[in-house]
Order: sequence, then structure tokens, then C-alpha cells
Amino acid sequence: MKRLWCCPEPLCPVATWSEASDELRPRASLSERARRAACRLVGAAGLDVAAVATMFGVGWATVMRAV
Repeated sequence: MKRLWCCPEPLCPVATWSEASDELRPRASLSERARRAACRLVGAAGLDVAAVATMFGVGWATVMRAV
């Protein structure tokens, strides 16, 4: 997952930023590994999309797009 960071300093010129990772495509919320795991949990394990989304800390639509 991509984490968002916030600077606690009120005068910080950056204020917020996100992590950069080679495992995440641009604008992605889940890594490829997490996407594959979500697909397995929904498909083979039979869990519902909402439960998997909660497990990964993302929204329903994010998991649904991965499936």
C-alpha cells in the first residue's frame, strides 16, 4: 500500500507527501503483490470484496478493480 505522510510543522512548505516505491504503479493504492493476494482471497478463498478491502485497509472499489 502507498502511505500518505503529513508534516506536523505548520510552516512546512511540503505539508503532505506519499511514499515512492518501485512496487507501486503510478496512482496505485496496492502493490502488485497485494493485488494478487486480494484476487486469491476473493476468488479461491471465497471471501467477499468488502472483507478483503477491510483487511488491506482500502476501499471496496480498489479491491473490485483488482479482481
